[in-house]
Parts: sequence; C-alpha cells; structure tokens
Amino acid sequence: MKTFRRTLSLFAIGYCLLAISLTGCGHKTLEAGGAYAPAITNVDGTLTATAAPDYALLALDSSYDLAYETALTACRFEQRNRVLLRQLSPGIKKQMDQVRAEVWKLDGQWAVARKAYLAQPVAANLDPIRRILAEMQRWNAVATSLIPQENTP
Repeated sequence: MKTFRRTLSLFAIGYCLLAISLTGCGHKTLEAGGAYAPAITNVDGTLTATAAPDYALLALDSSYDLAYETALTACRFEQRNRVLLRQLSPGIKKQMDQVRAEVWKLDGQWAVARKAYLAQPVAANLDPIRRILAEMQRWNAVATSLIPQENTP
C-alpha cells in the first residue's frame, strides 16, 4: 500500500510538472507597464514602453527575495521552536540573533543599492546588488544550516 501511494504521488507530481511546463505563460517577454518593463498609458489607453525590459534586475530581485525569505523563515522557525531547539543546540539563539541582524542590515543595503540602480540603470550599478545578493545567499545558508536536521537511518 505504501509503495502504491508513493508511486501515485510521484505520478501526480510528474503530471503536474509536465502540465505546467507545457502550458507556461506562452510569452518570453515581460508585460509592458510592469515593474520591470516600465510604460505609460496613452490617452487612447495603449501602453508605450518608457524603457527596455530589465531582465537582469528581475533575476536579481527574484533571487534576493528567495534568499531573504528563506533566511527569515529559518529565523522564525527557530523563534517559534526555541525551547526544543535549545535542547538540541544550546547556542542556536545567539547564532540566529546574529543571522537576523545581518539579514536586516543587508536588506537595508539592498534597498539603497536597488534605488541607486533604478535612478541610473546602467550595468555598473548592478555590481553592488550582486554583491549584496551573494552575501544574503551566504547568510541564508548559515541560517538554514543552524536548524538541526532530523537524523534518519
């Protein structure tokens, strides 16, 4: 019975992934007027692009958001399960407090660097954003590694 459920689950997941990959959104461009493809609305209601789509910023924002949210999720998990986790790892609160402080500091730096890029969108202004993203990904790895993993045989 367990093998049947596992096989059925794998089949369902595979089917869903196939369906998603085949349908997709159908477009390989960013929607005009969105955050990454700015546009203005004309009097007749049509959109006119005011700048080229910014795929680099979209990729960096998406990566940063994933790293930031994952790090904060690890911090929230530690906070909500502090009593149990302290029994497994006595120094976890102090370590997670350090992670939390670094994540918040980096988030402020991200906002400043992103604002500077949006004010002058040239490739050179993406370098600080990339550096902050790399640092956020490093702290994300630290945060998730601090959470004790289940020991399975």
